[in-house]
Amino acid sequence: MRFVWTTIYAVTFVTCVAMPVYAGGGSSLVAGRFFGGSGMDNIVDLARTSSGDIVVCGNITESFDVGDTRGAYTIGLGGEDGFLAILSSDLRTVKAFTYVGGSGKDSVVACVVRHDGRIAICGVTESVDITTTQPCIDPTYSSHRDGFLQIFSNDLRELSYGTYINGNGDDVPLDMQVDEAGATYICGRTTSIRDLPFTNSIRHESGGSQDAFILKLSESAAQVTYGTYLGGAADDAAVSIAVREDGALLVTGWTESTDFPLAPKVTPPNPWSPGGDNPYDGTFNGGRRDAFFAMVGADGSRLVFSTFFGGNEDDEGRTVGFDAQNNPFLFGTTKSTDLPVTAGRQQNIAGGIDGFIASFSTEGKTLLTSSFFGGNGDDIVQSCAWAIGSQFYVIGSTTSRDWLSSGAGTSTTISGLRDMFLIRVSASQLGYVTLIGGAGLEDDVRMILDENGDVFATCRSTSPRLAVGIDTVYNAGSSNSSDGLIIKWAFGTTTLLSPTATSQICEGQNVNFTWTTAELSPHVHFSLEYSDDRLSWNSIADSLTSRSHAWTPLNLDPGTSYWFRLMSSRGHVYATSRALRVGQQTMITRVSEPKTACVGETIEVNATASGDDITYQWKRNGTAIPGAAGSSYTITQASDTATGSYVVEVSGRCGQVTSDPIHVRVVSA
Repeated sequence: MRFVWTTIYAVTFVTCVAMPVYAGGGSSLVAGRFFGGSGMDNIVDLARTSSGDIVVCGNITESFDVGDTRGAYTIGLGGEDGFLAILSSDLRTVKAFTYVGGSGKDSVVACVVRHDGRIAICGVTESVDITTTQPCIDPTYSSHRDGFLQIFSNDLRELSYGTYINGNGDDVPLDMQVDEAGATYICGRTTSIRDLPFTNSIRHESGGSQDAFILKLSESAAQVTYGTYLGGAADDAAVSIAVREDGALLVTGWTESTDFPLAPKVTPPNPWSPGGDNPYDGTFNGGRRDAFFAMVGADGSRLVFSTFFGGNEDDEGRTVGFDAQNNPFLFGTTKSTDLPVTAGRQQNIAGGIDGFIASFSTEGKTLLTSSFFGGNGDDIVQSCAWAIGSQFYVIGSTTSRDWLSSGAGTSTTISGLRDMFLIRVSASQLGYVTLIGGAGLEDDVRMILDENGDVFATCRSTSPRLAVGIDTVYNAGSSNSSDGLIIKWAFGTTTLLSPTATSQICEGQNVNFTWTTAELSPHVHFSLEYSDDRLSWNSIADSLTSRSHAWTPLNLDPGTSYWFRLMSSRGHVYATSRALRVGQQTMITRVSEPKTACVGETIEVNATASGDDITYQWKRNGTAIPGAAGSSYTITQASDTATGSYVVEVSGRCGQVTSDPIHVRVVSA
């Protein structure tokens, strides 16, 4: 995670709900909501609980009424606070909320769900009174900006652990991860030259004015398993980490140090022994900064590998991960025109700042694949998640207008100043590409995957609104403010084919629902619902695996208009674009009794019918009578030719019925 300290202005915090617009839907952007008010608010990270709820954390500037939502601290703590919240998986309900911080200026940077279900959050503080517990690493504020770590219960109602992470300077966590045993890993940057809680260190002393740092804490988080500086004589920062199953820690960031610690150590070339045990790149490449890519052994005592990665301009490592074979992958941003690329899909830089992907052998000494990716603008990589094989989902922000969309439901039309980009990428292919955003700016993006491989993402947004599924969500702030935004992107699309906007729905008659899908598994379940107010919905059918369903609407009120919607188990929603009125069934409720009349008398036969838009046609002996198109038919000056069997056919929007015969007999006087 990156941390940028900014001046934040006063705000009334609001959670914005979705307002239905009902214009089709079925897109991959299935859920979303803004968090914020009139100032500069953001969501900086997210995680997922074992039950599927979504944890978000971010920063706000003024307290607000959280209503009945429970949490450890539901009244603002003072100054500028961080927050933690638990949302339902559809993002509509805030299940728990707590402020994070103290009386001063606080800013959170990362949150994770631990192995025991508790939720950890870390950040930076200028508060002297953040809640700490005993035992902890350090219960006392030091000076300037200190790091902090707190752990809350799984419902956010109790703070179970708190500590400062500090030395004698500024200590800024930038990323945090946990492993399956409950150990906590934190990386960041520091200007402290002493007093940091380091042990079993790779490097005990600060190398420059700002160093990267790494910490591993015990399961209780009260003891430091290892801690180390990582840097050279200039400025360095560690911005992202990933933990391998055996406890090895992958780390990346940026360095301005030409003497950044490398591993294996660079050995001079020997003409009698070419090759040697060297890092992939043992030389600073140029520009103001290079990316660095390193792995720390499970016990923290050594660098398994550490290498520069870059070219002739500025390069930064932004995020890391492992593929299915545990090969380490590095993603970042570059301005370099000569970045080392293999025979990948994009050999040259395309814009001002491009993203890059690079994979290495498990020992980190061999570059396996690498490639640029991006368009004609600036493309800033910010988060990744392993997809399949050697492919990763990568998300970030972009100003490029020449991305080519790939995949069902995707779009590469940029909507505002800067949009989110979401891609599935390997060095050899770009398998999925879409842009996501509103009319403003979306930046500082993070992502996680759920059990279906769908994406939850957060960002800072200045967009006034965003279309989400069949809804529109609204930013509560002014045009000069930003809110946090969280969305769910479910891969694939669905389209409801029938009923359409012009379909007729009739009382007692089957309604045939049909729909199509693109890039969705045949095992995805669907449900159908109806509503007369778009607020309260009633079930028609659920757990459908087919792409059609016939339904007889026996309980709908004739004359009332209803909306219908189709939903997938992954969150896709498609609704009829307008309400469909239920027509009354065409029925004949009464007809005349048989008639006997004398020649010359007047005879009238009639019928009473109900239905929508009904018309009548009388017949004698099976032949339509011209002009006999009312609810009654009158014969004046009857003659014996009027004798016969009369019926009326009643036609309406919801069917046609024929009456029982009315026998008419004309006799001589």
